[in-house]
Amino acid sequence: MHLAGRGSIYDDPAFMQLRELETWHLVLTALCVGGSVLRRWSYSTLGQFFTYQLVIRPGHRLVKTGPYRYLRHPSYTGALFCFGAAFPLLLFHGLCEVSIQVLSVAISRVTNTQYQLPTSTITSIGGGLWVCVMAKAISIMTTRIQIEETMLKEHFGKEWDIFASERWRLVPYIY
Repeated sequence: MHLAGRGSIYDDPAFMQLRELETWHLVLTALCVGGSVLRRWSYSTLGQFFTYQLVIRPGHRLVKTGPYRYLRHPSYTGALFCFGAAFPLLLFHGLCEVSIQVLSVAISRVTNTQYQLPTSTITSIGGGLWVCVMAKAISIMTTRIQIEETMLKEHFGKEWDIFASERWRLVPYIY
């Protein structure tokens, strides 16, 4: 793709930065992949006791193996890490800038002008959106955890108290 008077779109800094790996790219990628792996491991460890709805199944037992040796809700931890890392990875020096450049080229061709979408404005809106979405996700998740833990305490009683006292909810040494 070329614009009149400009070089290849692939020479644009928005595309060039995708050729360079920064430390934060690797950290966020590791968090995203690690979160996905933790979530999948949680599902497979729960086996028949895994459901998307909060229910106590017949013959239900507390699972204390796999990631449940360390955390009460490792699947939620994995979801937070994966989503929390993926969004900024794609937004900042990622898909967002490339998308802005591609959209700018498309608009320029349609309007026969050299149009450039304002990257800083879109990135700021995206960053604000990320904060809002993460805050809402954490709010929903903490409410769900409270409901789930109340159900488990009612069903398992003292066994739940011991289980819960030996594990972090989501993130070791933090919560």
